[in-house]
Amino acid sequence: MALTAWVACTSTLDLGNTSEDWALDGGNGSNREKSDTTVPLFESDTCGACDASPFTSAQDVTAKDDARTEEPDVGAVPRGWRAVSVGGMNAGLAIWANATNDVWAGGDKGRTLHWNGATWGALNTGSTNPVQGLWGSSGQDVWAVGGSGSVVANVMHWNGSVWSASNAGARVGLRGVWGSAANDVWAVGDSGTITHWNGAQWSLVPSGETAYLYAVGGSSVRNVWAVGQRGVILHWTGAAWQSTASGSSEYLFGVWSSGVNDAWAVGDHGVTLHWNGTSWNHVNSPAAPGILLQGVAGSTPDDVWAVGELGELIHWNGIAWSTVPSRSIANLVGVTTRGSEAWAVGHKGTANSAEVLHY
Repeated sequence: MALTAWVACTSTLDLGNTSEDWALDGGNGSNREKSDTTVPLFESDTCGACDASPFTSAQDVTAKDDARTEEPDVGAVPRGWRAVSVGGMNAGLAIWANATNDVWAGGDKGRTLHWNGATWGALNTGSTNPVQGLWGSSGQDVWAVGGSGSVVANVMHWNGSVWSASNAGARVGLRGVWGSAANDVWAVGDSGTITHWNGAQWSLVPSGETAYLYAVGGSSVRNVWAVGQRGVILHWTGAAWQSTASGSSEYLFGVWSSGVNDAWAVGDHGVTLHWNGTSWNHVNSPAAPGILLQGVAGSTPDDVWAVGELGELIHWNGIAWSTVPSRSIANLVGVTTRGSEAWAVGHKGTANSAEVLHY
């Protein structure tokens, strides 16, 4: 399984039956509209009207692109992030780790890969929709979401032996999933859709939003965040979802929280926003101008990772963000942590082969 995505503007990533997606106008992220059923993985300077998604490139990456004309030798890295040999899946889109020997990666056409500590094994969810979000409460309770409104299930569940379809309560594309426990799981997606699993069934919960929501994360049953288009950030405190001012109009594609006074959201143009318990604030990011950050996760408030295009990896040490070499040019779209370990997933090359990095 190899993951990286840098292809010509005419190349596209098949997201199954995705009926509604978004287009990037000229690469500035200010006017995204619903578009076609395919998503190009790279937007060239001459293709401002191309479709875009949480896994597309922004235009302002010339300097970084010029500096990475060839993919470096990952095996030469003495320590830190390393590529992990995988196979059997294209377009890695999501990753979740339960333990050192229990890691899931998701990709196109309902494919998943499982790491048992020694090798990756391919397991199909039974859905043809892309797996765009993964989360579990244990190795016997894992959720995969993705796809679009169709007769094909967009929520799949792993019980430790097999994947099976679950009724999400809505037939729209779902982009992210997270929970605090086996009976408290949230999934978010298109047109402000939010659905909740209570241990027995999924039920729609009003969000008060129509914007696409790309990620959900939190720290407890009463502290959950959802982020999406045009800087939208929603907060669940146990009673209802409420809009929270982000101070940004950038599209946000990742969110992570360690507690009620600590949360991070990342997105277009390398934006990193921090919640301090009272408000969201911009924090300087070392990401190259125009770089799209697509995932964020941490183990503690002073150990947080964010990933993005062109193998972008940045780390928060509790004081400042710094760039960490990935030795990859993959379009990294997701990151997960478990203790001192971290995993990132993405895709690369014209074949959109999946790539997994391990720290």
